[in-house]
Amino acid sequence: MARIYVAGSRGKKEIVLGKRDAHYLKDVLRMKNGDRVIVLDGDEGEGYIEDISRNHVNIAVTKWKKIERGIGLSIVLGQSILKGEKMDMVIEKATEIGVDSIIPLITERVIPRYSGNEKKRRWERITSEAARLCGRPVPPKLSAPVTLGDFLKTLRHGPGDEGCSLKIVPWEEEKELMLSDLLIKNMGANPASHVVQGIVVMGPEGGFSEGEVILLRKAGFKTVSLGSLILRSETATIYTLSCLAGFYGSKYE
Repeated sequence: MARIYVAGSRGKKEIVLGKRDAHYLKDVLRMKNGDRVIVLDGDEGEGYIEDISRNHVNIAVTKWKKIERGIGLSIVLGQSILKGEKMDMVIEKATEIGVDSIIPLITERVIPRYSGNEKKRRWERITSEAARLCGRPVPPKLSAPVTLGDFLKTLRHGPGDEGCSLKIVPWEEEKELMLSDLLIKNMGANPASHVVQGIVVMGPEGGFSEGEVILLRKAGFKTVSLGSLILRSETATIYTLSCLAGFYGSKYE
């Protein structure tokens, strides 16, 4: 059954979509009047297409139900901005894996120059599309890019890491602490029924500088090794998030 994310639709019985969604449902999915569809906006609405044309779609929602799909871990991802499509892919895959929040970071070795709201809007479209395809009730929160220093200040002076029991930074120079060892140790400190809160900070193509690692460690982050192989930045992010998702399992209702 087709899924579509529609912000502000929760609880509504009638939903009208515009030209872009009409193109997706009519021309891409080849849907027609009477076809069933699921609307996502925090909850899940089951309904059918009442009327569809090139410019609009009318959806009648017959019932709404609460759903929860996700991992047993609430993740904030601080991702150093990567070049071009690499950043797009990381944002897409992080959404699919189930992170709650994505914060693009400007670090010392970040190469691209951030181009303002246009790129943020592009990333928001990517999270919305990825959330729809994987059946997430809502996309992750996507922040505007900040420097690493400002990110750490936010954690110190705001609610960002209250109750956070897992703060990790994969780093190629870490030789002692493996990610798997840290997860096993952390699991023992959290009841099975508890949703673990974690913050993961990932470096850019050139990695973190030693000064940045010092700052992160002072802020309570643990540097971890992902193994003997040196991974590309985008691979390292997807691998780390996948390890967390696999370790803490998935929940369905």
